[in-house]
Amino acid sequence: MLVKDLSFYTHWLVTKWRDPGRKTKTYSLAIIILIFLISAGGIYLIGRYYSDSYIYMHSMHLPIILSAIIFRSKGGVIAGFIAGMIFAPIIPIDFGLDLLRARVGWLLRTSFFMAEGMIAGVTFEILHYQFNKLEESSYHDPSSGLPNKLFLFNKLKEIQQEDEITDYKLVLINIKNYSEAINNFGHGKTVEFNQAIAGKIKGNFNQVNNVYNIYNENFVVIYNEDSHNNSLIDLIKLLENEFNQSFEFNDLPVYLETYFSVTSIENKLNPEELFQNVYLALKEARDSNQTLIEYKNDYREKEENNLILLGEIKDSIQNDDFFLKYLPKLDLKNNEIIGAEALIRWNHPEKGQISPGLFIPQVEKTALINDLTYWVVKKSCQELNQLKEAGIDINISINITPRNLLDNNFIDNLFKIISNHDLRPADFDLELTETDIMQDIDTAAIKLSELSQAGFNISLDDFGTGYSSLSYLKELPFNSLKVDQIFIKDIYQKPKSKEIVSAAIKLGHIIGCQVVAEGVETEQTITELNSLKCDYIQGFYITEPLVIADFIDWHHNY
Repeated sequence: MLVKDLSFYTHWLVTKWRDPGRKTKTYSLAIIILIFLISAGGIYLIGRYYSDSYIYMHSMHLPIILSAIIFRSKGGVIAGFIAGMIFAPIIPIDFGLDLLRARVGWLLRTSFFMAEGMIAGVTFEILHYQFNKLEESSYHDPSSGLPNKLFLFNKLKEIQQEDEITDYKLVLINIKNYSEAINNFGHGKTVEFNQAIAGKIKGNFNQVNNVYNIYNENFVVIYNEDSHNNSLIDLIKLLENEFNQSFEFNDLPVYLETYFSVTSIENKLNPEELFQNVYLALKEARDSNQTLIEYKNDYREKEENNLILLGEIKDSIQNDDFFLKYLPKLDLKNNEIIGAEALIRWNHPEKGQISPGLFIPQVEKTALINDLTYWVVKKSCQELNQLKEAGIDINISINITPRNLLDNNFIDNLFKIISNHDLRPADFDLELTETDIMQDIDTAAIKLSELSQAGFNISLDDFGTGYSSLSYLKELPFNSLKVDQIFIKDIYQKPKSKEIVSAAIKLGHIIGCQVVAEGVETEQTITELNSLKCDYIQGFYITEPLVIADFIDWHHNY
């Protein structure tokens, strides 16, 4: 407790004396004058009654140093001169004997006091400069020169001390493709690039000081409704449009993609909590691919639940709380079931059935996805053997992710698991979405080629919803394309959807791929797909996903 109190008072003193205000200077001047008067009186009295006033000479150091601290070198020199005057020749050493001070000694002493004041003043000026430099570096981001998170927190504390703060918003601006831009320009251009971005933000928000740079790609603005004619939504739209229109930087046109998140500044939340809120809103914007999200209280609960679920997945894998359901794949030409897609489900021991949409997106962002994928492969192998024993000879489709491909042991581990169950790579289709592939197309090309050469069938999932491009379709070793259900569900109602599906089927056949239509639910859809020469279909029209025992029974009765 004592150490904490000392630390607090030390910080208070350094802050107070480093840059004293008018009030502090006035009080300090009064104290200095008082010390001088007491010292002069002491010298007079001691000289009159005790014949020794030299001991009071040391009392001069205090006002000299105090003057140097408050008024810097000029104040120190003046205080030194005044101290010398107190010991001037006109004041006797001994009033009784009427002994005067030696003029040479007085001059030397005065010079010493003035030199002391000068040295102390210069020392404190240097310290003041260094303190300012240190504070400047601690409150500003070195990569942009803009105010940083610490500066922002102090500003938020100031705002929260105001009587009415209902009109304040914290706005986080995230530059989605920041890393790509910096890699193109070189990291030596980071400062200039960040300042260019900040300039755009300042121009739209009409603000000079309160644009903060947090972790390179994130910029923060404190918005006050009273200070702007435009609403926050309008300002964000204007800024988004400006970033979407490429601007010149380093003699190159720059296009920036942005996400915006907003939270209200409230008294009941400390700056760290406000910061967490605006980041949770940003995460929601990125996950849902929305340009602007304002924080809602359930985001925090959602994030906490996600963390809890992630923490429980490892145990659930070990405890076999997961299970698989199978969605059949039908050959339209022969009306035969030629495969099934393995879909993971979670039977939580306390919460019951948990939707894959609640845990799969979270797991895919972590290394846990490798453990979960290996579990799916092992379980698929076991249940594929059950199918074979039941006389059902089909392929199993398994979804994989970019993180799986980045695992250097992934392919070897697949081989081990499959061979341990006396199965072949050709018994499996590995599915990857367009969006997943485009995260790292070079790695995907290498790994998928290795898997294809090993005998696995490779499927492009959700075709048409991501970054469809003839260039990567030509280069990557796909065996089949799966056309997303958003194009399939209204194929018999909307001519444009039918044309898109027709083009996708023709494209797939041109590059040597089988085409699978997802989400088929009606007889009319099947009729249209047959006319377009689609190869395979999946969907609830055939059956809903089934656990292995039900799938075997259903297949025998099909």
